[in-house]
Amino acid sequence: LALGIGANAAVFGVVKSVLLDALPYGDADRLVRVYGRFLDGSSERGPLSAGTVSDIAGRQRSFSSVAAFAGYVSDAVFGGDGGPSVARLAWVQPNLFRTLGVTAVLGRTFADDDIPSDTARVVVLAHGVWQRLFAGDSGIVGRDIRINGIPRTVIGVPPPALLPRARG
Repeated sequence: LALGIGANAAVFGVVKSVLLDALPYGDADRLVRVYGRFLDGSSERGPLSAGTVSDIAGRQRSFSSVAAFAGYVSDAVFGGDGGPSVARLAWVQPNLFRTLGVTAVLGRTFADDDIPSDTARVVVLAHGVWQRLFAGDSGIVGRDIRINGIPRTVIGVPPPALLPRARG
């Protein structure tokens, strides 16, 4: 009986978080995620190339905004006063926050001119990273930090529930 109740609760928890809970964005019912399909049939939900995203943004007439993000996160080494720490990072286009209707709780999010062609020199710290690695220091905005050995300037911190919890 206990195993049955536990399994049932676990399944309901997953179904609730994945299918029933609304996304934590303004106008979440108007958001659309576009996937690519591999021609060899190996994946029906693959990533889009930068060129494809650019083509969609340039040709579409139905969306008020188009923004790309990497559908995965990776580990990064944050250098700091207390020594190096590992945290997760994700690549996003500058207008992703505007597209999702998300504003920063501290500082600001990206502007279109924040990202040069070679590599970003400014970062928006995830709320959890800001809390864990920088103890919620409100003076973090404008401070230089090192990520994977590259100096970057912190420009903002988004709300805690910016992205749904990654699965897998």
